[in-house]
Amino acid sequence: MPDIKTELQQLGQEIEKAKREEAQLQGKLEEIMSRLRNEFNCRAMGDVRKKIDDLTKNVEKLDASITEKFQNLKATYGW
Repeated sequence: MPDIKTELQQLGQEIEKAKREEAQLQGKLEEIMSRLRNEFNCRAMGDVRKKIDDLTKNVEKLDASITEKFQNLKATYGW
C-alpha cells in the first residue's frame, strides 16, 4: 500500500502534467483564434458560426447552380 508521501508525489506529478497539457491546448486555441481573425475576420465563436453558415449557404447555392447547368447541358446535347 503506497504511503501518503508517495501518493502525494504522484498526485503532484499528475497536476503538473495536466498544467502542461492545459498550456499546450491554450497555445493551440490562441493560434486557431489568431488564424480565424486574420483569415476570416472572426473575433469570437459566434462570428465563426455565422461564417460557417454563410459559407455553407454559398456552397449549397453553387451546388444547385452546377446541378442545374449540368442538367441543361445533358438536355441540350442529349447525354
